[in-house]
Amino acid sequence: PIRGDSIPTEATAVWLPGGYPELHAKALSENTSMISSLKQFHEDGKPILAECGGFLYCMDTLIDLEGNSFRMAGLIQGTGTMKVKGG
Repeated sequence: PIRGDSIPTEATAVWLPGGYPELHAKALSENTSMISSLKQFHEDGKPILAECGGFLYCMDTLIDLEGNSFRMAGLIQGTGTMKVKGG
């Protein structure tokens, strides 16, 4: 969801696979048109499968390794906080 401004109108479901949203948190949070589109998709009752990084994108907030906080899609209440391995 870094590029593009909306979910295609013909989509019947959305898959948000794993990845590393913390590496792209600023771009993800700045793509507000995609976030609005995803929220509308969710409000319309259409299925969204989000796993790992996609799940983090669906949360309210993501905090990266440097402690920077980024607003995400807000479909799932909570904050994802990145930690160093073993942290």
